[in-house]
Amino acid sequence: MIGLRRTGLPHEREPGLTVQHMGTDAKAITSYRVTAYHSVAVLVPDALGVLDDVEITRWTTAPARRDAPPPGRTPRRRTARMSTTTASPVLRTDYQRSIAEYWNNEQDPVNIKLGEVDGIYHHHYGLGPYDESVLSGPEETRDERVIAELHRLESAQADVLLDHLGPIRPQDRLLDGGSGRGGTSLMAHQRFGCRVDGVTISHKQVEFANAQAERWGVADKVRFHFKNMLDTGFEAGDFAAVWTNETTMYVDLFELFGEFSRLLRHGGRYVCITGCYNDVTGGRSKAVSQIDERYTCSVHARSEYFKALTANNLVPIEVVDLTSRTIPYWELRERSSVATGVEKSFLTAYREGSFHYLLIVADRVR
Repeated sequence: MIGLRRTGLPHEREPGLTVQHMGTDAKAITSYRVTAYHSVAVLVPDALGVLDDVEITRWTTAPARRDAPPPGRTPRRRTARMSTTTASPVLRTDYQRSIAEYWNNEQDPVNIKLGEVDGIYHHHYGLGPYDESVLSGPEETRDERVIAELHRLESAQADVLLDHLGPIRPQDRLLDGGSGRGGTSLMAHQRFGCRVDGVTISHKQVEFANAQAERWGVADKVRFHFKNMLDTGFEAGDFAAVWTNETTMYVDLFELFGEFSRLLRHGGRYVCITGCYNDVTGGRSKAVSQIDERYTCSVHARSEYFKALTANNLVPIEVVDLTSRTIPYWELRERSSVATGVEKSFLTAYREGSFHYLLIVADRVR
């Protein structure tokens, strides 16, 4: 039985129909996302099949038969054929395809070398202070000590994020938006014992992260998907908490928070750690623009986060400025063997006040 309509959805206007405000552009044009939800009641075994990564491109109708039956006889049934392509619907724009290509081909050794310390591979930066003793001692082991300390700082950053998810039970489900190599998702499962789903538009990251979940023996609980966090396809209201860790600068915030609002249950928690430019200083500084260019991203203004959150029923309850706590990480990384040259841009932007490193915590309300 197909056509049942689920009710009780966020932003519901009538049974099974939701309307989400997506923002107003510079030309005063307001956009809305209208979504119709339909359920299926399975009455017999094997009634359903699933096509993965298939995009419906067009419908065609079979041509009429030349040998039509004579009058008075029932004509044969005409059938419709569905034409499909294997082009993935996950990457919807040229910009998203360029981002996926960047991360699929990314060669920076930083997170790989740091992850080799204990097998937890992150895709974000760290929080200090660092142990200055790693810079002294035998020169032949100096780099090993610095790498281990940088990894401790990036894991400490993930712990700060997880600390703000609130009370999570083993039966809950969490979402890692832009999950990278999966380190934070693995740490979340280690801490809470619950199911964790990570999504990313990089095939390379999905394969790497799922391999790590297998290695840690938690693939039944921690799984990574080739999905767009703007449109995950997951069931509405199915998540107790969602987080993003330095990934929001690649997407439209109104669209992103609209999807997270849909996914979170009432009272669910969203936690974000991100870099954002300071509205007070007036636009992106030269250093912030260099960061954008380096990572093919577009850093948002601080104010944009709060506009987009409140527009999507996500009410901030805590904001922490982590800028002073991340500077030591960059100072140590600048002196390490994994320095890439972008360290100067980050340190300049943080020190001049044009760039902030924020933790934002918000709750989903009706």
